[in-house]
Amino acid sequence: MNNSFKAARIISNIFIPPTNHIVASAFIIFYGDDNPNWFVLLCVVILFGAVIPLTMFFYLRRRGKIVDSDATVKEERTVPYFISIFIYAVGTFFLYKLGASKLLIAFWICYSVTSAAILPINCFWKISAHSMGIAGPIASLYFLFGKLSFLALPLAFLVMWSRLRLKVHDFMQVATGFLLGYFLTFYQIKLILNLWK
Repeated sequence: MNNSFKAARIISNIFIPPTNHIVASAFIIFYGDDNPNWFVLLCVVILFGAVIPLTMFFYLRRRGKIVDSDATVKEERTVPYFISIFIYAVGTFFLYKLGASKLLIAFWICYSVTSAAILPINCFWKISAHSMGIAGPIASLYFLFGKLSFLALPLAFLVMWSRLRLKVHDFMQVATGFLLGYFLTFYQIKLILNLWK
C-alpha cells in the first residue's frame, strides 16, 4: 500500500457525508442562527446527522448486509438510503420544534430529498455519495458566506480524488455526484427560503 493510497483512505474516512453534514450544520448554527439553544441544536445535529446514521451503517456492516466500509456493491446502498431519509426527516422535525433557523431546516430538508433522489439512480448506477456529501454542505455555506464558500472547493476535489484513487468510483460517478449534490442543495435551499418568508 503506497502513500497516495493511504492518503486517499484517510481523506475518504474523514470526509464521509455525516462529517460534512455536521460541520456545515455547525457553521449555520454559529454564524447564521441566534438561537439561545445552540447547544441543544448542535446535539440534535450530531445525534441525527452522525451518531444514528453511523450506528445504522456499522450495524448493517456487522450483519453482513454491507460487504465493506465503502459499500462498493450498489444494491447494498438502498436500505441505508431509505433509513437515512427517515432519520434526517426526524432530525428536521426536532430542529423545527427547537426553533432552528430557516437555513438550517432547509439544509436538513435537502438531505432527505437528496437521499430520495439517489434511490432511483442507485438502481442502475453507483453515483458517488461522498461527492454529493461534500458538495451539498459547500452549497449550503454559500447562503452564509457567499463566494467565500468556494474556498472549500479544494476539499471537494480532494474527496473526489480519494474516491478515484481507491477505485471505488469512476470519474463520471464522482463528477456527477458533486454537480448533483451541489445544485440540488443550492436550488432546494433557495426555493425553501423564498417560499418560507
